Amino acid sequence: ALSYTWGSPYQDILTGDPIVPPEAPRQISCNMTLLPIGQNLHDALKTFKEVGIGGLLWVDALCINQADLDERAAQVALMGQLYSMAGEVLVWLGPSEKRFKDLVWATKEFLPAFKGHLNLPDSPTAFPPLHVLDSRWGRKALGLEDVPTRLLSMAQFYISCRWFTRAWVAQEVTLANNAVILCGPEMLRWDELGLLAVLMRVTRVDTGIMGPFWHRLKEKGCRRKVPFTLFSEVIQWRTMFVYEPWIECFPGPNRDIAWLWASILLSRESQCADERDHIYSVLGIAATQFINPSS
Repeated sequence: ALSYTWGSPYQDILTGDPIVPPEAPRQISCNMTLLPIGQNLHDALKTFKEVGIGGLLWVDALCINQADLDERAAQVALMGQLYSMAGEVLVWLGPSEKRFKDLVWATKEFLPAFKGHLNLPDSPTAFPPLHVLDSRWGRKALGLEDVPTRLLSMAQFYISCRWFTRAWVAQEVTLANNAVILCGPEMLRWDELGLLAVLMRVTRVDTGIMGPFWHRLKEKGCRRKVPFTLFSEVIQWRTMFVYEPWIECFPGPNRDIAWLWASILLSRESQCADERDHIYSVLGIAATQFINPSS
């Protein structure tokens, strides 16, 4: 199943306006019928073919009749089941973007070096904050060059990528059995990103990066709301949902309601075309755990 963004995949860091490249009309042949598709979906399908990703693929724009409101409403109720039963969820961030390399670097090099420095077990719990925007610290403590520059570049990519702002990604990746991230032909395992996100949150490294970055954006006249922490709750929620018995955090007879409330909090800062999607986009998470879908 594909998780992607309708419209432009990237946005201006200062204004939040979509960066819209020149877009030619695109079509795909499906069941002997030509169907119009957006540029971002076209880029995703073209890249999947080039890197050898094949098999059956579910895409909302093609598998749901977008002109039939009844069909759309019926399919929305099944989204949680669909993504939880998919053999793999492909997260398409967009065409190649040079700063994505720094996100890959953070998971492949910074994460193991940082864990080694803190002498962490595989499941971090709580650690004191560290000042990571000092190149001397990165060189001395981690043995890595240009740590501040690369972490800030990673933060810029995160803020510019519209996929991370979508409300629907909450259940699309949280319920996935396996998720793989693609930015152009480059791939990254979702769980690697999740572990990086959790580690950076519990050590407060994310606020150490985003604090100065946020003030710098404000000085440049930033008009949009910028997250004060690096990586959204969705990324961490996926990791915690899979690896930790989080249901135990909600004791008592109303634990299903508590879980639903916690799930809704995931989407409160997300973007969606229809405000109701702040609720619909996380119902699949709650339904999978406690709520009888027939009710």
